[in-house]
Amino acid sequence: MKSPITSLAYMDLKKRRRTEGPEAVLVDSFLSSFEDMFREKHLKFSVFVEPYIDIGFPDIIGVLWDEKSTKVWSKERMLINSKDIRILNHLSLQDKLKSNLEIHRELGYSEKELDRSITRLYNAGLITSTRNKYKACHLNKVFAPRRIIAIEAKMNDWKGAFRQARINKWFASESYVLFPGETARKDILEYSKLSKIGVIAKEMNHFIHLSRSEKINIPTSYGSWLINEWLIKSLYYQ
Repeated sequence: MKSPITSLAYMDLKKRRRTEGPEAVLVDSFLSSFEDMFREKHLKFSVFVEPYIDIGFPDIIGVLWDEKSTKVWSKERMLINSKDIRILNHLSLQDKLKSNLEIHRELGYSEKELDRSITRLYNAGLITSTRNKYKACHLNKVFAPRRIIAIEAKMNDWKGAFRQARINKWFASESYVLFPGETARKDILEYSKLSKIGVIAKEMNHFIHLSRSEKINIPTSYGSWLINEWLIKSLYYQ
């Protein structure tokens, strides 16, 4: 079976320099179980390991995605940059069409920058235009992820793990902490309940859910859209 782990090298994505040790071993051992723990029929599964995103380097990001939403793409979509994605996220949150001038006032980009971004987004099939006003295409057409699952692994520092897991909610629909079984104490489970962050533990040679994360509708932010475009680019480079 083809590995769901996505290479970041071909996509010009920064990756955290690997530090060997027990935590790296925990992450590596979990990767082989990740898909089985979250698999859904009719959805594809991809994994990004320690990618850089604006909030830092999450240990693992798993994406369950609908293949039908990846059909609308072209070479022009490979030209989309982070500024374009911020504009796309903004347009996806609007109830009405927006002109360049309105977007300029709301986001602060120069009209020249906006013209270039709008052209790229339009050519990539991510926005539509009516009388020089724009809106994002329907989510089901251009946003493939149905679930974005963030995993933060720690051997001992459980408070640090939860702190990062809370931050990961910026882009994820579900956020989890991953511990060795002996670390998962009662106070951790109580904190999990309060924070609505899930807990996964390694017991002997397998991984189990000790608690489940809340599920948040995505996209939650520009970060969710960024991962959507990573996914599209990863399919292009396969």
